[in-house]
Amino acid sequence: MYAPEMPLVTLNHICTRSLLWLIDQHPVLDYPQPKMPNEIYVGGLTVQPAKTLPKELERYMNNSKYGVIIASFGSTIGDLPRKIVTKMITAFAKVKQNVIWRDSRKLGNIPANVNVMPWLPQNDLLGHPNTKLFITHCG
Repeated sequence: MYAPEMPLVTLNHICTRSLLWLIDQHPVLDYPQPKMPNEIYVGGLTVQPAKTLPKELERYMNNSKYGVIIASFGSTIGDLPRKIVTKMITAFAKVKQNVIWRDSRKLGNIPANVNVMPWLPQNDLLGHPNTKLFITHCG
């Protein structure tokens, strides 16, 4: 318990008494919605500059003539139905860009332009100049 000597306060009570809200999102990335005067959008506050990629990944990125598509669905990838995964693999096979897809499962019939990896240095890949598209669930 955070403050065991204090009486229990509900989340609703805290919300109604808050004077200022710092919201970690950027309004451009969400649907239009009303904003209260005590809301400050601070999206990007935790963004860090990209670091150098591991040598093998840096070589892959630099040698991708048409650029690279990054696909990452975080830990929810296991929840994607096999039918959707198959459709994504089929779609990735049709693009001229290379694809780096974060997935920890063993996937069969992977096209030559798709590199499946169990973990990605996502921020560093997104900061690479050869990254052309990021596909994510935004989680």
